[in-house]
Amino acid sequence: MQWVLVSSITSAEAFAPVDEFTRNIALAILAIIVAVSLLSLLLAQVFARPVRTLVGAVRRVAGGDLGVEVTSRTRDEFGDLSVAFNDMSRSLQVKQQLIDEQRAETDRLLLSVMPEKVARRYREGEETIAENHQDVTVVYADLAGFDDFAAGLGTERELSLLNELMRQFDDAASAAGVEKVRTLRAGYLASCGLIVPRVDSARRTVGFAVQLAEIVARFNAQHDAAIAIRVGIDSGTVTSGLVGQASIAYDMWGDAVNVANRVQALSGRPGIFLTQRVRDKLPDTAGLTQVGEIEIAGATQSVWQVS
Repeated sequence: MQWVLVSSITSAEAFAPVDEFTRNIALAILAIIVAVSLLSLLLAQVFARPVRTLVGAVRRVAGGDLGVEVTSRTRDEFGDLSVAFNDMSRSLQVKQQLIDEQRAETDRLLLSVMPEKVARRYREGEETIAENHQDVTVVYADLAGFDDFAAGLGTERELSLLNELMRQFDDAASAAGVEKVRTLRAGYLASCGLIVPRVDSARRTVGFAVQLAEIVARFNAQHDAAIAIRVGIDSGTVTSGLVGQASIAYDMWGDAVNVANRVQALSGRPGIFLTQRVRDKLPDTAGLTQVGEIEIAGATQSVWQVS
């Protein structure tokens, strides 16, 4: 008798080790992918942090904060880039300070030769700036004898004394509410009611003219000089604006300016002279003496001198 031994196994049992190995491989690959992804995110954060810092700093600089600096302790390319950015930021800050100082100096110079309102319009790009003003009192002062006084002085000394005198005129104008228009070597043109309307412009201007005479008298006493001042005052309509293109100058012109100039030269002697139009606006006419007449727009007006 012959015996036969038959053994059988299912395919699932046969391939079980292979399936387990495949599963382990898949899990290992998945774990590696997750680990690599997490590590990549972490490294990306580390590498991108300096870039984000620089981007934020650049945005702050673009917003006007020129004092921004970034801190980097690394010595790689990001560190070099941070150092270069800090140098650029400091350079921009220094240049902006220089620009601000230059702008402030420019504004100061503009305000020294023209009113703030006119300077603002000029900075905004207006090329033709002119404006009519009603009921403005104009004062034109002329220094007589300054050339003789300065003949024996040096150029620097002469200019220093003239600046000293004009500076006192400016201070008196500011205190009286009178607006200086322009200064000549031997003359001074100002107005009251031009920029700031004033109902008492005539009174203020006459008071300012009296102060000018007192300043000249003190100057003569201090420097043993014999300078005289002639002042003409008139009220009326004037026009002010900027004259010129390459060389801008603020000036005032009109009938009242011409008459004020004519009045101060009418008698040829020192003193404070005003037209009838100014006298009519003064609250107190005591101390006024009629010294002549002048023709204005076809009509004759009296000229008065302040005693």
